[in-house]
Amino acid sequence: MVSKKVHCVLAVVAGIIALLAGLTGSIGLYGPLLTLATDYAPAEYASILGLILLILTIFAALGGAIVILGGLLILANRFFIGRFCIGMGIGFEAMSAIFEVVLVAIGGSFITALVSFVVLLTTLTGIAFICAIVALVVPISKEKV
Repeated sequence: MVSKKVHCVLAVVAGIIALLAGLTGSIGLYGPLLTLATDYAPAEYASILGLILLILTIFAALGGAIVILGGLLILANRFFIGRFCIGMGIGFEAMSAIFEVVLVAIGGSFITALVSFVVLLTTLTGIAFICAIVALVVPISKEKV
């Protein structure tokens, strides 16, 4: 088990790196989803789906900031909601990165996609992912420090 201070530092570092790297989630992905939801969903559900996707777009735009917020919440003994925020922030960023790798794989070959993924993990993006995932996965010591 690791101290909650370590989790906070990892999450804040991951969030700052994510913001510096320009990780904002795939906001461009949610626009077409919003259009599909409003065009093809039944009329009574279209506005609800549109609102949900709009909220997801806002969260995606604030991916790094949400990871920082999660770290601060862990420091304030709000472990569940803190980890939830870290998971959401890194999840939106991961979805964007995976989407880019899939596009490379569709347009090229498996080797090209693999190289693209390895390059992604060795950049600031990868460092932010690794820090946030460690902060998310490693158990937190709930002892008073």
